[in-house]
Amino acid sequence: MTWGFEVVKHLSVINAAGLAGSVALYSSPAKTAALGALSAFLIGLVLAIIVMVTIYMVGLAYLVVFHKRLMGVLFGAQGIVKLRPPLWFLVVTAINWALVVASIIAFIIGVCRLAKVV
Repeated sequence: MTWGFEVVKHLSVINAAGLAGSVALYSSPAKTAALGALSAFLIGLVLAIIVMVTIYMVGLAYLVVFHKRLMGVLFGAQGIVKLRPPLWFLVVTAINWALVVASIIAFIIGVCRLAKVV
């Protein structure tokens, strides 16, 4: 889970850098292309921040669930099969990674639009 945080953190940093670059190039004659890049980087940054918050919140919720299940397994009340992640955790994780891919795509679109300005 640590490398996932690092990926999303760096994704937010590169989107913020792209946002800063497109704001700086907004003063150029091609304002519409810079504005298009600005919106793409802003979308990518917002998606990365949403993913960071949901990773943290889902991690905390899963920690509580896992702790309860682990105690049940250790004291013999439940079988070891109960330690599998619940379905909601797998679904939310898949949604988070889909949002990460969307943020990467937004970054690439922003770079392509910014290349038109330069």
